[in-house]
Amino acid sequence: MAGELNLEHILTISKSRCPALSGTTHLNPGEELAETLLAWLTDGAPLPESPQNKCERVKVAREAVGLETEVVKALMQQHYSRTTRGQLSSEQLDALVEMIASSQNGKP
Repeated sequence: MAGELNLEHILTISKSRCPALSGTTHLNPGEELAETLLAWLTDGAPLPESPQNKCERVKVAREAVGLETEVVKALMQQHYSRTTRGQLSSEQLDALVEMIASSQNGKP
């Protein structure tokens, strides 16, 4: 979003990817403008899970059952042809965490 606030406290939005705000003017911009922008920012698809979060989820599951890292890597390679947790989709990661959780005594 790009805009200009003049000396009379009128904000003119010259560029915006938010259709409701593009080319609009606002006297003393405040809560109403913020609510419009927030509604647009929170509408749509959720963000994909970060690689760091994926790694943490697998680590917690692995440590809970005492699996070695190499065993988890072998599971990923066997089931998904992937070598790192960050390469898995969230759905694949959910399934991997379930596999890890269902393992006993450090064996899948």
